[in-house]
Amino acid sequence: MLQIELPEGYYHHNFNTLIEHAKEHYPDLLHSEEQQWIKDYYSLDIEAQRLLVRLYSRKGEWFRSDKLNYAEIPDLNSAIEKLANHSFISIPDVINTEILCHSVLTKPELLRLFPQLSKSLPKPNLVKQACEECTEFTTHPLDFTLIHLEHSVFLRTLTTLFFANARQDLSQFVLSDLGLHQFEQYNLSKELRFFNHRVEVEQLLSLAQISDRYYQIDKSASRAQKLEFLSGLLDAMPTELEHSYVVRQYQRLTNSLARDFERLQDYDKALPLFEQTNLSPSRERRVRMLIKRDMLNEAKKLVEQMLETPLDEPEHEVALRLHQQIKRKLGIKTTAPPKPTIASYHIQLDLTAMRVESAVAQSLEQAGWQPYFLENTFLTGLFGLAFWDVIYAPIEGAFLNAYQVGPKDLYTPQFIEKRQHLIKTRMKELQQLGFIELERVYQDKLGLTNPFVHWSMFDMEVIQHVKLCFSMEQLLGLFEVILGDIRSFRTGMPDLIAFKDSDYRWIEVKGPGDKLQDNQIRWFKQFTRLGIKAEVCYVNH
Repeated sequence: MLQIELPEGYYHHNFNTLIEHAKEHYPDLLHSEEQQWIKDYYSLDIEAQRLLVRLYSRKGEWFRSDKLNYAEIPDLNSAIEKLANHSFISIPDVINTEILCHSVLTKPELLRLFPQLSKSLPKPNLVKQACEECTEFTTHPLDFTLIHLEHSVFLRTLTTLFFANARQDLSQFVLSDLGLHQFEQYNLSKELRFFNHRVEVEQLLSLAQISDRYYQIDKSASRAQKLEFLSGLLDAMPTELEHSYVVRQYQRLTNSLARDFERLQDYDKALPLFEQTNLSPSRERRVRMLIKRDMLNEAKKLVEQMLETPLDEPEHEVALRLHQQIKRKLGIKTTAPPKPTIASYHIQLDLTAMRVESAVAQSLEQAGWQPYFLENTFLTGLFGLAFWDVIYAPIEGAFLNAYQVGPKDLYTPQFIEKRQHLIKTRMKELQQLGFIELERVYQDKLGLTNPFVHWSMFDMEVIQHVKLCFSMEQLLGLFEVILGDIRSFRTGMPDLIAFKDSDYRWIEVKGPGDKLQDNQIRWFKQFTRLGIKAEVCYVNH
């Protein structure tokens, strides 16, 4: 495998990209101390800057000089001194004993500093006993320089301004540096920027910190302890949110907290929390709790709202099932909804040497078909080509930086709402230009990242087959299904697409004991409505 060598100081260049992005797009959102930090950073020489970035790229805030060894920073001591002089790091004379023993020292080093402790004890016990002897430790006996990284919160602010989250880090740039990601060139400007007020950044950072704490919950804790922990997180949640993306993140976290309260059977907390969100599965969970409380009329009313105005197709499907359940409990006569008619056939194949999809593909080849195992990448690939310019249109708040696979609002209702005119125009263009337009986009964009196009599985040969077997009207009908609910319809498509001359077979493969999933049935209903040939192959062995 070809190894790609990154240029010296690549991480330093990428870090500077974060800073320049903040300076260019958000100068008015930076606090005075952050602006001073940036000014001081640029006053450092290149070695000191590189060392600081190296420290930011590592975990934790405490470091030891003997563990820092970088070829591009030959004079490490000088770089450390410069960082300390500008207060980017501190070199403490005294440190909390627990931090020192737990986060800095190895067990042998701990025993050398505290020779009176028993060697047979595990490290956590040694740390506890060392802390009992002294709560603070003087750093002079250490045979390395102890370093504390200051202002680490600034990095979270810079990454949030760049990525709209504090979890992505500088490794994202490396994928681009290695050539693994080549991004589309889309418009970035201060007028189209993602954040407009500093409070939006602070709220998103706050939600990220609460989310981090949420996933650190002690699963072995008692019910009372868990309830107390969750209540503490709830009290820390930010209020008066206005930014649509921040609101969405808030609602996702609220749903998670509400679900945990529900699992702990604290319905008095869970129900009002779910009422605060308009994201799935908030209404479903409320209905299920109302049923458990035997509040059937209230549950029925809520389910009927779900049926009338479903948030998405999965919510509509679960509402149909819940409606049947509630009516039965209320003694109302119900009739089961008709099952969709799905074409299917059964074959017997030897599955000892290959997976079931490969075995079916082989049988199709033997019958003269050209099969492709593309699953969801077939139709979504065509969709990504067809609506490429719509996906990367310059919409306010869609793009934060030059390293995005797709717009931030892609899987939200706002994606369609903000681009309705563009989508209608594109539909008319595709009707007029036909498949030659898909071929043009393929050639122009080959290799660029797109959330729907997987180049390794999707080539021009497939488009040529599609051109012979499908009409553009059929494709546009399928595209309209995806546009109606991108999140729900981006999966569930048949495994194999096979071609022979101007004919095709679109086949979902099911091995022994396997059955269709909800998202697959969802697509088969649409195929029937649109007159698209699709079938299920049940394989026995």
